[in-house]
Amino acid sequence: MTIRPPRAGTAIAAALVFAALGPSPLLAGSQEAEEAAAQESTPADQVLSIYVDGIECLNECLPLAKSLEKAFADEEARKEEYDEPIGRLGFAWEVNGQDAIITNARVKTYEVIGQGKDDPERQVVTAYFDNFDQPQVLDYYFVREDGRWALEEVVSVTPGREWVLSLMLRYGFYGHEGEAEVESEGN
Repeated sequence: MTIRPPRAGTAIAAALVFAALGPSPLLAGSQEAEEAAAQESTPADQVLSIYVDGIECLNECLPLAKSLEKAFADEEARKEEYDEPIGRLGFAWEVNGQDAIITNARVKTYEVIGQGKDDPERQVVTAYFDNFDQPQVLDYYFVREDGRWALEEVVSVTPGREWVLSLMLRYGFYGHEGEAEVESEGN
C-alpha cells in the first residue's frame, strides 16, 4: 500500500467543502463543529493559494458568486454558438498574461466600509505578484453567498493592463495602446 502526501491546497479544498456543506447536525454545538467552522478558508487564503499552489487549483480554490458563474457560463455558451475556441478573454486573467512564472506573491485584505445592515458581507483582497518579473496587481472582490465566500469580481489595476473581469466576459478586451485618436463631433 502506498500512502501519498496530501496534494497542495487539500486543506483549502477541504475547508471549502465544510463551508459549502455548512455545519453537520451531528456536530452542532460540539467542539468539532466549532473547529470545522474555523477551518473555512478566508478570501485571502483563497487568492494566495492560486499563486502559491498554482493556477491549477483555480476551480477548487476559488468558488464563484452566482453572478460571475453566470457570466462565465454565458461566455462558454457564446464561444460554442459562434465556434470561437479562444473567446473574449484570450488570456489567463488570474495571472494577467498568457503564461506564468509567478514570484513574490502576497495579498492584502480590505474590509468593505459603509455596508448596510441588510447587505451581504463583503471583502476585497488585493493580490500583488510578479509574472515573468513584471509586477501585477489584481483586486479580488468577495461576497458571502450561501454561507461561504465567493468571488464576485476581479479588477486588474496593473498600469497599462487595466480591466474588469465581468465586463471582459460581456464585451471582450479592448486595450488602449498609448494615445488614441478621438474625433470630436465638430470634425
